[in-house]
Amino acid sequence: MADDNGSGTTKTRRIKPPGGGTSDTRPTGNGVGGTKPASGDGAKSDGPAKTGLVNAEAGVFMEDPICGWLVIVKGPGRGAICTVHGGLNSVGRDTSNRVPLDFGDGTISGNKHCVIVYDEVERTFAIKHEEGKNLTRVGGKAAMELTPLGSGDEITIGETTLRFVALCGPDFDWPDTADDETA
Repeated sequence: MADDNGSGTTKTRRIKPPGGGTSDTRPTGNGVGGTKPASGDGAKSDGPAKTGLVNAEAGVFMEDPICGWLVIVKGPGRGAICTVHGGLNSVGRDTSNRVPLDFGDGTISGNKHCVIVYDEVERTFAIKHEEGKNLTRVGGKAAMELTPLGSGDEITIGETTLRFVALCGPDFDWPDTADDETA
């Protein structure tokens, strides 16, 4: 489903749902949900991207499920969201990062400013500053060591503030939803 044009922007495409019906718009690209915020350049938009359902009967399954989100609450890109997955999530401006933050904040390092980790065994999130010139902060404190990250925590990277929203954790994780029908 990914359709990244290499520029760091997220495109949307119209698809026809299984079984007919009207088409919907789904985000495509490198993990950034929705579209970039309007920049006033008169660009035409079909509206915000909408989340679509995955058709299990058609054999479409999630290989790298979402475990949480980063929502930009202050700075360039305000209102945009980025997805966080299981394991290691490098965060930086460059689209080679698992969580690209290319919304115009030049104070965020291009490659691996910080890393967000979801430990699928412990069912916990943590964050650690990596190669960024400007420190990564959680709740105003520098995250120089692996720092626990909880839902609702605010992360500051450069001039950008993000709010972390966890989906997975002690009460839910994707293996809990595994289908037991193997016959």
